[in-house]
Amino acid sequence: LIDTSVEFIPGIHSNFVIGEDLVYTTSSDGFLYALDKQGLQRGERGWVIPVGQGIEPQPLIAGVALWNPPEGARQALLVASQDGSLYAYDANWDQSGDPLLWPPFVTGDKIWSTPVISENTAYFGSHDQNVYAIYLDEGRDTREKWRFATGGAVASRPLLFQDLVIVGSFDKKLYALDADDGTLRWTFEGNNWFWAGAVADERTIFASSMDGNVYALDASGNLRWKYQVGSSIVSTPVLTTSGLVVASKDGKIILLDTNPVTLGQSQSIPIDLDTKVQAPL
Repeated sequence: LIDTSVEFIPGIHSNFVIGEDLVYTTSSDGFLYALDKQGLQRGERGWVIPVGQGIEPQPLIAGVALWNPPEGARQALLVASQDGSLYAYDANWDQSGDPLLWPPFVTGDKIWSTPVISENTAYFGSHDQNVYAIYLDEGRDTREKWRFATGGAVASRPLLFQDLVIVGSFDKKLYALDADDGTLRWTFEGNNWFWAGAVADERTIFASSMDGNVYALDASGNLRWKYQVGSSIVSTPVLTTSGLVVASKDGKIILLDTNPVTLGQSQSIPIDLDTKVQAPL
């Protein structure tokens, strides 16, 4: 049976974002969807609009980021497009007037990186090899706060960790940048692209690479341990109370123990999620 109450959306590459009354997502058809929470339909308040400035909408790989601004400002939806621009839409658009809050911020190439927001700043990467920090408050003559040039395309969602922006590049490096001014604090080099976004608990950064390794780093970029899953990793791992869930390109899912370990030792433990028993190293 097909639940006809649910809106059909082709090719969703990212998570839904939940607002007060609406649920938002992007799709490979190039549209931004705002759906009523009840039944995931457009309903009275929901809407669907094409993203971009070309004749045909470009597929949207990056996910939506929702900005909850200070009191008095309009709530914004940040949507990155393959046309190389970042768009800011009114999250509570009433379907009259222009839904864009300000002109698009243009980079030099397509954007697959989902923005991450802290206060009034958004951080994201572009295939033009730059990491960007842009201001979100309205009425600015310039949006760019800073940019940092890496040696490859930046496709992953950045991680905000303490006062750092942690982001991987297709140059096989993980970068730690000062969130305030974009200066380089440290780099860590793997053996293949860093495509998946990094995650962190209070003390450790977990970065997955297409070389098949999960790297556990401290706040200074020193390696605590690494674990080889046997296949490329392109999806962002998920931290749970049981450990770090990692999905590899060969279809396997493993659970890694994230308990504190001696610096540099490989102590990760894979768990068979079907049987809930400890698998051999």
